[in-house]
This record gives sequence, C-alpha cells and structure tokens, in this order.
Amino acid sequence: MAAALHGFSGRHGPASGGRRRGGPDFRRCEGTGREMRGVAILGLLLSAFCTPIGPAQAQSTPSLPKGTLVEYRTPNATDRDLAVILSGDGGWADLDKQLGTLLAGRGISVLGFDCMKYFWDTRSPEETARDVNATLAAYLKAWDKDRVILIGFSFGAAVLPFVLSRMPDPLRTKVALATMLGSNTYANWEIHWGDWLHDQPHKSALPVPPELAKLSGVRLLCVYGSEETKSSVCPGLNSRDVEVLQLPGGHHFDGDYNKLADQILRRLPK
Repeated sequence: MAAALHGFSGRHGPASGGRRRGGPDFRRCEGTGREMRGVAILGLLLSAFCTPIGPAQAQSTPSLPKGTLVEYRTPNATDRDLAVILSGDGGWADLDKQLGTLLAGRGISVLGFDCMKYFWDTRSPEETARDVNATLAAYLKAWDKDRVILIGFSFGAAVLPFVLSRMPDPLRTKVALATMLGSNTYANWEIHWGDWLHDQPHKSALPVPPELAKLSGVRLLCVYGSEETKSSVCPGLNSRDVEVLQLPGGHHFDGDYNKLADQILRRLPK
C-alpha cells in the first residue's frame, strides 16, 4: 500500500458494534471491569497529553495541538481527491484509522483530524470551522488536490455540519461529498474523560438538525447503525439534500469498514 501514516503506530482491531461512541472498548480487556476501566481511562488521559511525532504539516496551517493531524498520503496517486476525516472523541482510533487506511489503499490521500487532541480544550463552532477550513485549504494546495471528501465519525460527525456551514464558498464548492458516520443529535465542543463513560450533551452543546438545515448545494450522506436508531440524528432527517443510510450493527457498523468505504466512494460523483 502506498499510504504512509506518520507519527502513529500500534495494532488496532475492529471494535464491537455495540460499543458507544469513539472511546475505549473496555470489553476487550481482561480482569475486573473496574480495574480495566481505570487502566483504559488512564491510557487515554496519557495519550491526550503525551504527543507522538506528528506529520509533516503543510505550510500555512493554523496552530493546532501537536498530534492533531494525521497524514495518509499517496504521493504517487493521480487521484484528485483529498479525504478529511474528523475523528471520534476517542482520538485517532479504530474506525478512523482503518477507514483512512482503506481509502488510501484506493489511491485517495487522507488527512486525519484527531478530535480528542483538538477538543481537549473548549472550542467554539467559529474557531473550529476556522481551523479546519484553513487546514483543508492548505493541504489542498500542498498536495495539489481540487476535490474534498469530508467525513466525520461520532463526535466529529456532529461537528461536521458546523464546519461546513461556515466554510467559505470557494472552498465549499470543492466538497464533492460530506459524510456523517454515527452522529448524535447534538454537538459538544470539549472532550471530557467522563464522556467515554456517559454519552450526554454538555451545557454548551448545540443541536445538529438546525445546522444541517442551513446547508444547501452540498451532497450529504448520513450513516447510522441499525442498533442506534434512538441516539442517531440520521433517522429524523427529511431532506432531499441528505441521503440517509442504515447499515447493520451499532456505532462501529459491526467492524465492516470495507463496506463503509465502499458505500462512501459509491456516492462520490465521477
């Protein structure tokens, strides 16, 4: 595979479809639940503050927390597309990493945006949109791409419409497809360690549907698992600008990331 991941290593297998959000999968640990839960939380807290070597960032990118950007670049690809993935609140983990690898394997350069790194401090929709959009514009130029596949998972999926609605028109016209994977009905603007245990809105949370209603002229795909119909924003959407797709499984779609990648690319305009 031509893709290269800078600054991250380790093995990550697919998570169970029933696990909520982008956080740690406690059921894969051995030992008592309380002990292993504590170990898992400690590990994620450490990863939030201990930053590995990051990617070779494009020039003119905004000042972001170290480790926020992850590159899966395919330098020999002739593809015009750049896929940008906004991760879940567990950071650049299972679904994000595997989906990025799969898209890169199909010749698409991928830029990952680690939401755990970025949202460890409180952000506003305006600040988030400014940083993501400036980063996107810089990488389009640096990597010589002219079309964008914008993808968000879980926490990142809920944030995606707020980024898109604040995107400058010249940049927005380059978005060929925006995909929300496992989005909740609200968007939080800071990640707390307690969010990995209790999935609930913060006081500063904003509803997602009104933000989606602001969007027009953008091809939007909303994907959710058959086991999360009550929490997902997707089933309640009724707009000709939004395609709603239900896949088997829970928040991680039974770990069938090949199918997920295929469904996304199938909807990409030729």
